[in-house]
Amino acid sequence: MGSADLNVDLKSPRKAFWESVTVEVLHPKTAIFYLAFLPQFTDPNAVLAIWMQLLIIGTIVNVMFSSADVLCVVLAHKVTAYFKGSGSATRIAQQFCGSVLLALGLNVAFNRQ
Repeated sequence: MGSADLNVDLKSPRKAFWESVTVEVLHPKTAIFYLAFLPQFTDPNAVLAIWMQLLIIGTIVNVMFSSADVLCVVLAHKVTAYFKGSGSATRIAQQFCGSVLLALGLNVAFNRQ
């Protein structure tokens, strides 16, 4: 199957970003994480109210997570461009990944209890 056979609807980076933000904000695990994790880092005796402390800590966490996401996307783009430009690297990666999948399948097949 050639690349001309694929029917892929490409999105603009801006649209993809805002869709991912919407998914993350509306995901229940996000709220559970903030409710379970962040309160332990607040101080009831601090000058700032608890809600303000949570807002500040939540903002810092979001900036850190978003920075990690952006870094992963940039690195993935560079790796993808490298593999697209190198046929031998693509073959080696396919052979390696195929071998890993084969080894995992054999492991599952022979270690059934």
